[in-house]
Amino acid sequence: LVRKMERRMHLAQAEQRNHEERLASLRLELAEANQRCETMQAEMERQAQQIAAQGGRSSRHAEEVARLTAENRLLTDRVETLTLSATNQTAAVERLQEENASLHAKAGMVDTIRRREQQARTLIEQAQKQLLGETDLEA
Repeated sequence: LVRKMERRMHLAQAEQRNHEERLASLRLELAEANQRCETMQAEMERQAQQIAAQGGRSSRHAEEVARLTAENRLLTDRVETLTLSATNQTAAVERLQEENASLHAKAGMVDTIRRREQQARTLIEQAQKQLLGETDLEA
């Protein structure tokens, strides 16, 4: 009976050592798991901060893109307006150049007419002088 009790006690002690070893092993695994959990939480917090920072940058980037797009539309409209104005001005310049050429031609004709008129007056004066000279000779 004593041997039986000693044997049971050894078995119980061996089982207790096994339980203590398993408990120590489980505590070690728990500590490692807690450490991994803390590391993962820290990494998640860091990533959350990065995402928040990127969200802020993305938001600023989106605002900048929207502002630049609006500015681009305004500039495009301005370019179209200036192009239309330049086209109209070019047409007006061409029309004025044609009118100027026409006026130069008319001015040339007026100069020619004035020269011929002057020549005609000179001829008339010469003719009158000749007639007066002949009339004076006859008298």
